[in-house]
Amino acid sequence: MHTAYLLPADEEFLDLLATVTGSAEPDEALEQICLYVERRLPECRAAILALDGWVLTCAAAPSLPHQYISGITGVRLQPGASLETASGVPALLRGLGLSEISSTPVLSSQETLLGLLNLYAAPRCVVVPEPAHRIAAKLAAVVLERRNAERRMSFEQYHDATTGLPNRRRFVDLLDGELAAASLDHEAVTVAALDLDRFGKVNEAMGHDGGDRLLRYAGERLRSVVGSEGIVARTGSDEFAIAARRPVAAIEEILQQALSGPFTVAGRELFVTCAAGLTASDDASEGSALLQQAESALQRARAAGPNQVARFRNNRRLSRAHDLDIERQLRDAFAGSELEVRYQPVRRASGDLAGFEALLACGSLAPRDFIRVAEVSGIIVPIGAWVLENACMRAARWNIPGVEPIRLAVNVSAVQFASPGFVSAVHAALGHSGLEPGLLELEITESILMRDIEQSIRRMADLRSTGVRLAIDDFGTGYSSLNYLRLLPVTTVKIDRSFVRDLSESSGTLTVVRSVVSMAHRLGLEVVAEGVETDHQATLLRDAGCDCLQGHLFGRPIQASETERLIFACV
Repeated sequence: MHTAYLLPADEEFLDLLATVTGSAEPDEALEQICLYVERRLPECRAAILALDGWVLTCAAAPSLPHQYISGITGVRLQPGASLETASGVPALLRGLGLSEISSTPVLSSQETLLGLLNLYAAPRCVVVPEPAHRIAAKLAAVVLERRNAERRMSFEQYHDATTGLPNRRRFVDLLDGELAAASLDHEAVTVAALDLDRFGKVNEAMGHDGGDRLLRYAGERLRSVVGSEGIVARTGSDEFAIAARRPVAAIEEILQQALSGPFTVAGRELFVTCAAGLTASDDASEGSALLQQAESALQRARAAGPNQVARFRNNRRLSRAHDLDIERQLRDAFAGSELEVRYQPVRRASGDLAGFEALLACGSLAPRDFIRVAEVSGIIVPIGAWVLENACMRAARWNIPGVEPIRLAVNVSAVQFASPGFVSAVHAALGHSGLEPGLLELEITESILMRDIEQSIRRMADLRSTGVRLAIDDFGTGYSSLNYLRLLPVTTVKIDRSFVRDLSESSGTLTVVRSVVSMAHRLGLEVVAEGVETDHQATLLRDAGCDCLQGHLFGRPIQASETERLIFACV
């Protein structure tokens, strides 16, 4: 008989504990638990099995053969019954020359069953696993609970709470993948954006519960007619999007088929029509651009009245001429020192002034337009360096003895971030202005970071070495997950205004915001919410734990000369 005992105070156990409670991915932590038990019990092989309902999946079995993993996954465990008696398991173990030594429940902090920690050995080998398996099961419970919570948060981040369909961000992600696959097959993808006519009247007549049920039924209808090869998402309050490798005319028929019959909601028959806009992948190479085209066509359909369909009109030549005009105006303004940096206040949850975000203005040009053109033309690099230099000079004037430190946030474009001289430009701006590095925060959108995560981390580490702060801007609109927060050397997360705009319990957005705040705070990060426009939004965000708030409720962008007046009025 072989006997082994787990000694919780040993160095190996402390290393394992650090792995489980630290930044290791759940799958890695579960494997390390199995390997630790196996080192204590050399005759045994360990497996951690997770439960989804009562169906098993193999979460970790580093020393067991692939046949075990594939054979045990999908086995249904009957409540109260042993895994040893589950259908197909005895034959599986016999075929592998294994015998089950023990099966220990893995219980959550609420004593619900999360899975099993199983030990196996050769049939004639006798092992007494106490107390190793009990402590290992408790560690496995910590990891499985964290993994389940992260998966729930990930689902909530990328899916609509009412219908269970992918949300806008997830739709664009899936559409990009579909476009890439369709291109290899030399096929086109059609995208439709639609909204339900007179949906507001349904809400008025039947309440929000009736409206939510109609949205769920409409989503199910659309999913059934599009089929498994297409994509269906809810992209707004009463808006849906569809993508499929079918001709535009075929998608028009699908929409008519999906919404032709009545919906029965709370015993009442409702006849629903929709306005729709359609476009094909011949007109755009990226999912976000294709969806915007479909939504542009949808606006024309809405203007024409209920139950109308419009197709996207390709005005590419006009668009290019417009961009050239914007570039000329931008270059003239830069050469003539006509560009301006304005500053939007950022308030702490307490109401105190925390700092300002520097925003570039160019006459009557819309920032979204001239920033896009500046990036394409490359002029964003010298303009960005000019903004950084001027904003740091201004911030140095704010921070004088007797005044609470005032931070400066500056946006960084994708082209700036990738340029070889960017870190040097940051050094130069700080050196010329005399601004303390810790009072400068560079805002980088998550979509930029996800293009090359490894390169992004290296570049961000270089920036952090200067002492400046780093913020992920527009968090939630790209494709990163909460897990990436552990990898990125950032100090701040800025929650995108799209979350704030739709903030409510029923939409599920508030749950996502709370999850982001909770994760960020566990990692020691500050959370700023953008686009706050109402007192109600501010109250919900404060209650969710946001550290700072920014938006028109607290002030629109102001001229540089007005910043000192605002700062010293607060002293």
